[in-house]
Amino acid sequence: MKKRKILLFAALLALLQCAELDFVYDNPCDETGTNYQGCGEGDDSYVYSGGTVRIGNQTWMAKNLDRATKNSKCYENSPDSCAKYGRLYTWTDARKACPSGWHLPSGAEWTQLTDFVGGASTAGRKLKSTSGWNYNGNGTDEYGFSALPGGNGSSGGNFSSAGNYGYWWSATEDNANIA
Repeated sequence: MKKRKILLFAALLALLQCAELDFVYDNPCDETGTNYQGCGEGDDSYVYSGGTVRIGNQTWMAKNLDRATKNSKCYENSPDSCAKYGRLYTWTDARKACPSGWHLPSGAEWTQLTDFVGGASTAGRKLKSTSGWNYNGNGTDEYGFSALPGGNGSSGGNFSSAGNYGYWWSATEDNANIA
């Protein structure tokens, strides 16, 4: 069972980046499978309008997802942050936030992405946006992925690291405390 003190991480553990699928990812809206307004699957009212980017044989969203779910938040509770960085999601919400036809990428899919762009040692630089990064500088955005440093937030309401770090969720669970 997941601990309730899971951090809300921003767009490689926190903001949500979805990958396109040929099928709908099974992502129930809560443990009972009950849908609620604004929930990922079962709510087709959300239309992703950020464009897509093809990297190798994968299709990725070209900007971080800003789709409200039950426990998602904007950095420092500011709608401007959601517009810029996308939303911050809990582990539970990250698994249900992708629109129909998209899914939270697995660890293997993230590895496929980083391998395609030259490996883990250069992927960050090549996938980062060309502006907005304080720590370790801006990237080259060679593939149109446009990764932004959305920071992170805790379930207790604290926020940190916007402008310095970006984190994206993986559907692959590492252990009961981290994915």
